[in-house]
Amino acid sequence: MTDFVRWTPADADALVELLTAEDWPFHAGGRPSAEAVRERLAAGFYDGPDARTFWIVDGGERVGI
Repeated sequence: MTDFVRWTPADADALVELLTAEDWPFHAGGRPSAEAVRERLAAGFYDGPDARTFWIVDGGERVGI
């Protein structure tokens, strides 16, 4: 079963790991650096007044956002 679990700031390292571990050929910028992801985190890009991020959890494992 697939669930959607809201991302929290305590998950910052896991989000950095996910986003920097692979190329994202269909998203602008390809593979972001850890520094770029952390800058976006600090700016509220993933969770702020205009954004919410959710983990896609399948079989108890985070498989995406």
